Amino acid sequence: MPKYHRHKTDKNQPDIMVALRRNGCKVIDLFLIGGGVPDLLALLPDGTLKLIEVKNPDGRDRLTDKQKDFISEGWPVSIVHYPDQVAAIANS
Repeated sequence: MPKYHRHKTDKNQPDIMVALRRNGCKVIDLFLIGGGVPDLLALLPDGTLKLIEVKNPDGRDRLTDKQKDFISEGWPVSIVHYPDQVAAIANS
């Protein structure tokens, strides 16, 4: 029988989404997809797509095995803990 877990966003995710939008990005929340897929998909001002995994610095700050597998398949994923890290991603 499959193992189910309760999906919930990290408490810092809304602030990170706001910071992305303030930096000119469009953001789609992907966290309900699960299976190691990152939490957010951002369209940067230059048209680049960026996958973003939000990690709560006050909580469990580690990648799951499924997230590690996703990244090891070659998907470029940025890991973000704080809203002030967003400017570096949006302007990369």
